[in-house]
Amino acid sequence: MRIPIFVSGLIPIAAGIFFLVNEGQTFPALAFIAGVALLAFGLIGMFAYFLSRRGLGVPGWVLADSLTALALSAVTLQNRVTDDGLAPAVFGVWLTASAALRIAGAVDMSRETAGFRRALFVLGLMGGAMGLYAFFRPFLPELGMTGILGGIFISQGVFAIALGAGLSRKQSVAPSGGRDAKTGRKAKRAAEKTPLGD
Repeated sequence: MRIPIFVSGLIPIAAGIFFLVNEGQTFPALAFIAGVALLAFGLIGMFAYFLSRRGLGVPGWVLADSLTALALSAVTLQNRVTDDGLAPAVFGVWLTASAALRIAGAVDMSRETAGFRRALFVLGLMGGAMGLYAFFRPFLPELGMTGILGGIFISQGVFAIALGAGLSRKQSVAPSGGRDAKTGRKAKRAAEKTPLGD
């Protein structure tokens, strides 16, 4: 699932850069770009999850994150968010929820390498900090709206690329590993059914 996950990360990064270079614009002028980026991010994430043998190799929280992005894209494309002060808070909540999923997912990935889990955990913490900052922006107005949105979208993209890099190593051995794991489970069940005296 390397290619879909990577592409899903490149789209929000491109949108985030667009927001940064268009400093001073109002959110209604950027809403279409944000909505399309969210829509593509969510659809590609769902595609990667279901294409990967009904989720085998792609964590379930990727699907949850994709569904959240799709819901937010619908809100954005319908111009429900029209206030420049409200937009960072809305997207900050999205990033904070995504970061919570990343942190929980990193802790739960017992079959992955320790370095990969640590990278996801650190990126989750960084995303959570940025999301909280965006949510409390009215009290911390140092950054502009476009700067915060750019940081949020770039953060989501970087995490998706990091996730794709880790999953690509796992998927490269998935076919044989899947058969071995299935055989191992059958052997374990057979052993459990065999009387101890045999």
